[in-house]
Amino acid sequence: MSTTATHQPVEAEFTGAPMYELPLDYRQTVRAFTVAVAGPGRHIGELPHLFVVDGYSTESAWAKVLAWYMVEHETVDALVVAGESFEGAPPKVGPYWHDLRPEYARQEVLDDLADQAAEMVAGFHEGTRDLADRPTEHERAIGDAAFSAWPLVLQLAENDGRD
Repeated sequence: MSTTATHQPVEAEFTGAPMYELPLDYRQTVRAFTVAVAGPGRHIGELPHLFVVDGYSTESAWAKVLAWYMVEHETVDALVVAGESFEGAPPKVGPYWHDLRPEYARQEVLDDLADQAAEMVAGFHEGTRDLADRPTEHERAIGDAAFSAWPLVLQLAENDGRD
């Protein structure tokens, strides 16, 4: 994967809009993108922050970073700086940048765990629907479900975001 900047043909001026009109990107392969986001500090001269994410297209990478920034900083006063955003990761030496790839990978694992947990709960409800008048069997089903869920609990603990 090349780390050469391939700037999008978009003006780098702050237009007041968080996203620019982007050219279509038909490659649809996962690759790294460096995205520069200018937040409220731009009004007092603060430089944009650089973020690296994996994405399928320029548009998806920009949207992913912009959404993360807005949630993390609790503001909608943010926009992508096209002239400082490019496909690829920045060089190891140079300006400081935030690598969001591990956080998004962790979130994918958590999403998968949530799907598995939802399936387990649905299966438990389906399997115990007629056990209301049989408390012993219902208690055994609860114990079996707790035992089956324990690996999910352990995986969740491993992906708590702490190093």
